[in-house]
Amino acid sequence: DTRPPKIVVESPSADAQISNSAVILSGIIVDPNPIASLTLNGQSMPVTQGAFRYPVVLVPGLNVFFLSATDAAGNVGTTRWEATLSQP
Repeated sequence: DTRPPKIVVESPSADAQISNSAVILSGIIVDPNPIASLTLNGQSMPVTQGAFRYPVVLVPGLNVFFLSATDAAGNVGTTRWEATLSQP
């Protein structure tokens, strides 16, 4: 297998306008191999049966996150997720 894992952020939706600074980033990783690791901006995140739920704190304005998943075959998939925290 030489295909990288596909990271799908399900919530909040991409380019979301959010009014609460604390959100749960959740989604799935699609890959035929088990997922060896998942990181968010370089920080390790837990993965359970190909799914993830992780709390993040947003700052006012645009927030950009980079997710990277590595499968058991050593293939690496990445994605960029953005959200904007509305200022009061």
